[in-house]
Amino acid sequence: MAMSKILVVEDDPNLLSVLTKMLTDERYTVDSVSSAEDARSYLTSVSYDLVILDRHLPDADGLQICMEYRGNGGKAPILFLTGKDTTKDKVTGLEAGADDYLTKPFSTEELISRVRALLRRPPVLHSKTIQARDLVLDPSTHSVTRKGEPIHLYPREFALLELFMLNPARVFSPDEILNRAWPTDKEASIETLRQTILRLREKVETDKKEPLIQTVRGVGYRLNP
Repeated sequence: MAMSKILVVEDDPNLLSVLTKMLTDERYTVDSVSSAEDARSYLTSVSYDLVILDRHLPDADGLQICMEYRGNGGKAPILFLTGKDTTKDKVTGLEAGADDYLTKPFSTEELISRVRALLRRPPVLHSKTIQARDLVLDPSTHSVTRKGEPIHLYPREFALLELFMLNPARVFSPDEILNRAWPTDKEASIETLRQTILRLREKVETDKKEPLIQTVRGVGYRLNP
């Protein structure tokens, strides 16, 4: 069985060495680079199962690398490493396309746990577009359009809409949605979910009398196709 292939992008040579050994000891195949230039080169020429990306590189912001990768259709989960732990920094990273966020310093056990959780996520298997009313969602290009016009969604918003559109009329409890859309984020809360759904509704709703995403009071949320 082929082992998962991971790219580690970290400018601190000592930490890069530690991370590489740690992941190699877990029997992952690891490529290690220390600059944004090298990261771009590897990401455009090699297919990875996971990317561990330092937020602050000497020649570019890790956010820029993340957004470029997602913009080019890159699907591998991205785990940001950063020395900043403010909520704003975390939200900025997640909205740029990252899947998880780990603050330095961190323990070996926590890093390996996050890596395993991200690698357990099933790959996107739906190559066909999904439609609900006049919305068309394409999982392969991570895009949403209405009558051909693109609708910009952040990764969590897209994940929620995809979940609902793949399961029309099914009611999801808040806990179930959090487990599916925020599987490794311990700080995600019911309020986080509410705010994300509020932003999603503002972007995709056109009929307030018959909302696409319905609140089922006391139970959760569902798509009303």
